[in-house]
Amino acid sequence: MRALGRWPLALFGIDDLPRFLVTCPLCDRRGVDVRHALQFCPATAHLFSCWALVAGHPPSSRQVLSWSSLRLDLFGGRLGYLEPNPSLAQARIHFVGSVFSTAAAALVRDSKHEIDPIGDLLAWAEATAT
Repeated sequence: MRALGRWPLALFGIDDLPRFLVTCPLCDRRGVDVRHALQFCPATAHLFSCWALVAGHPPSSRQVLSWSSLRLDLFGGRLGYLEPNPSLAQARIHFVGSVFSTAAAALVRDSKHEIDPIGDLLAWAEATAT
Protein backbone atom coordinates (compact mmCIF):
# COMPACT_ATOMS: atom_id res chain seq x y z
CA MET A 1 0.00 0.00 0.00
CA ARG A 2 1.27 3.45 -0.84
CA ALA A 3 0.39 6.71 0.84
CA LEU A 4 -2.51 8.14 -1.08
CA GLY A 5 -3.12 10.65 1.66
CA ARG A 6 -6.58 9.17 2.09
CA TRP A 7 -8.25 6.98 4.66
CA PRO A 8 -8.24 3.44 3.16
CA LEU A 9 -11.78 2.68 4.31
CA ALA A 10 -12.59 0.72 1.16
CA LEU A 11 -10.38 -2.02 2.61
CA PHE A 12 -12.83 -2.32 5.49
CA GLY A 13 -16.11 -2.46 3.57
CA ILE A 14 -16.82 1.27 3.42
CA ASP A 15 -17.13 2.61 -0.13
CA ASP A 16 -15.08 5.73 0.32
CA LEU A 17 -11.50 7.01 0.37
CA PRO A 18 -11.92 10.38 2.11
CA ARG A 19 -8.98 12.72 2.58
CA PHE A 20 -10.33 13.84 5.97
CA LEU A 21 -12.71 12.45 8.56
CA VAL A 22 -15.00 14.82 10.41
CA THR A 23 -13.72 13.35 13.69
CA CYS A 24 -11.07 10.81 14.55
CA PRO A 25 -12.78 7.53 15.47
CA LEU A 26 -10.15 6.93 18.16
CA CYS A 27 -9.74 10.27 19.94
CA ASP A 28 -12.58 12.52 18.64
CA ARG A 29 -10.27 15.23 17.31
CA ARG A 30 -12.01 17.15 14.52
CA GLY A 31 -10.97 17.20 10.87
CA VAL A 32 -8.28 14.51 10.81
CA ASP A 33 -6.18 13.23 7.95
CA VAL A 34 -4.09 10.05 7.75
CA ARG A 35 -1.08 11.82 9.23
CA HIS A 36 -3.04 12.35 12.44
CA ALA A 37 -3.70 8.60 12.73
CA LEU A 38 -0.12 7.62 11.93
CA GLN A 39 1.70 10.25 13.93
CA PHE A 40 -0.35 12.35 16.34
CA CYS A 41 -3.37 10.38 17.57
CA PRO A 42 -2.90 9.52 21.26
CA ALA A 43 -4.66 6.18 20.65
CA THR A 44 -1.94 5.05 18.24
CA ALA A 45 1.08 6.46 20.09
CA HIS A 46 2.11 3.02 21.37
CA LEU A 47 2.10 1.67 17.80
CA PHE A 48 4.24 4.58 16.62
CA SER A 49 6.70 3.99 19.47
CA CYS A 50 7.11 0.32 18.56
CA TRP A 51 7.69 1.15 14.89
CA ALA A 52 10.05 4.04 15.72
CA LEU A 53 12.18 1.78 17.90
CA VAL A 54 12.73 -0.67 15.04
CA ALA A 55 13.14 2.16 12.48
CA GLY A 56 15.84 3.81 14.59
CA HIS A 57 13.90 6.95 15.48
CA PRO A 58 13.92 8.27 19.06
CA PRO A 59 10.57 8.10 20.90
CA SER A 60 10.35 11.91 20.76
CA SER A 61 10.34 11.79 16.94
CA ARG A 62 6.55 11.38 17.01
CA GLN A 63 6.16 15.11 17.57
CA VAL A 64 9.01 16.38 15.38
CA LEU A 65 9.29 14.01 12.41
CA SER A 66 8.14 15.78 9.27
CA TRP A 67 5.31 14.29 7.25
CA SER A 68 7.67 14.00 4.26
CA SER A 69 10.14 11.95 6.30
CA LEU A 70 7.49 9.75 7.84
CA ARG A 71 5.83 9.15 4.48
CA LEU A 72 9.19 8.24 2.95
CA ASP A 73 9.98 5.83 5.80
CA LEU A 74 6.58 4.14 5.57
CA PHE A 75 5.70 4.29 1.88
CA GLY A 76 8.88 5.30 0.05
CA GLY A 77 8.67 2.52 -2.45
CA ARG A 78 10.95 0.14 -0.59
CA LEU A 79 9.28 -3.20 -1.12
CA GLY A 80 9.29 -5.54 1.83
CA TYR A 81 11.15 -8.25 -0.03
CA LEU A 82 13.87 -5.75 -1.03
CA GLU A 83 14.27 -4.32 2.47
CA PRO A 84 17.67 -5.49 3.77
CA ASN A 85 16.28 -5.48 7.32
CA PRO A 86 13.29 -7.85 7.49
CA SER A 87 12.42 -6.60 10.99
CA LEU A 88 12.00 -3.08 9.65
CA ALA A 89 9.79 -4.24 6.78
CA GLN A 90 7.65 -6.25 9.19
CA ALA A 91 7.40 -3.36 11.66
CA ARG A 92 6.37 -0.95 8.91
CA ILE A 93 3.62 -3.25 7.65
CA HIS A 94 2.42 -4.03 11.16
CA PHE A 95 2.37 -0.36 12.18
CA VAL A 96 0.41 0.95 9.20
CA GLY A 97 -1.96 -2.02 9.14
CA SER A 98 -2.63 -1.82 12.88
CA VAL A 99 -3.29 1.93 12.82
CA PHE A 100 -5.81 1.74 10.01
CA SER A 101 -7.53 -1.47 11.08
CA THR A 102 -7.96 -0.05 14.60
CA ALA A 103 -9.35 3.22 13.27
CA ALA A 104 -11.63 1.52 10.74
CA ALA A 105 -12.98 -0.88 13.37
CA ALA A 106 -13.81 2.05 15.63
CA LEU A 107 -15.40 3.93 12.73
CA VAL A 108 -17.58 0.99 11.75
CA ARG A 109 -18.48 0.21 15.37
CA ASP A 110 -19.42 3.76 16.31
CA SER A 111 -21.95 5.40 14.03
CA LYS A 112 -21.36 8.89 15.46
CA HIS A 113 -18.27 9.23 13.26
CA GLU A 114 -19.42 10.56 9.93
CA ILE A 115 -17.78 10.15 6.58
CA ASP A 116 -18.57 13.33 4.71
CA PRO A 117 -16.55 13.60 1.50
CA ILE A 118 -17.94 17.06 0.76
CA GLY A 119 -17.62 18.49 4.23
CA ASP A 120 -14.36 16.82 5.22
CA LEU A 121 -12.20 19.61 3.90
CA LEU A 122 -14.37 22.19 5.68
CA ALA A 123 -14.04 20.25 8.93
CA TRP A 124 -10.28 20.11 8.54
CA ALA A 125 -10.11 23.84 7.79
CA GLU A 126 -12.23 24.59 10.85
CA ALA A 127 -10.12 22.33 13.07
CA THR A 128 -6.83 23.81 11.92
CA ALA A 129 -8.05 27.41 12.15
CA THR A 130 -8.49 27.22 15.91
